[in-house]
Amino acid sequence: MAELSRGSLSLRRISKNDQRAFIAATRQSRSLHQPWIFPPVSPQRFRAWLDNEERRERYLVWLQDESAPALVGYIGINELTWGVFENGCLGYWVNAPWAGQGHMKQALELLVSHVFKRRERRLHRLEANIQPGNVGSRRLVEHLGFRLEGLSPRFLKLDGVWRDHERWAVTREDWSARPRRTP
Repeated sequence: MAELSRGSLSLRRISKNDQRAFIAATRQSRSLHQPWIFPPVSPQRFRAWLDNEERRERYLVWLQDESAPALVGYIGINELTWGVFENGCLGYWVNAPWAGQGHMKQALELLVSHVFKRRERRLHRLEANIQPGNVGSRRLVEHLGFRLEGLSPRFLKLDGVWRDHERWAVTREDWSARPRRTP
């Protein structure tokens, strides 16, 4: 996929050329992101993070306004597994100026629809692992039709601390059968 778009919103694969915009956005958004996520905020960490491409797809969410594109956020599909599982784990964040405006909901709908419908390497299941206190993220996936499957104690080590996560998931069948909601 080169780029997906709907209206003024587009998703495209992240590249090394995005380093400056990415770092500026994540630095600006630290207070919004933490304690939930800790994206790279230096050139060295960005390059190391980007070089770790095993079993993942990474996209930046852009919004075209009158003057120039704005970096709204990030969506990654991590731990891609094929064969009998056909599963991926979503990771995402919105940058501070765009929080609460519905852009990530639109971007996630676009990407989830794409990965469930594409002809080659189509996924059957996506999950989102969310810390219980991250109410905004929980609301987002619930609104998109993900279902709560359970709690995984000490699931991910973030900022040096093992943190509990709720497991939310949706299958291709769930996605295609879900009622379409209005914003």
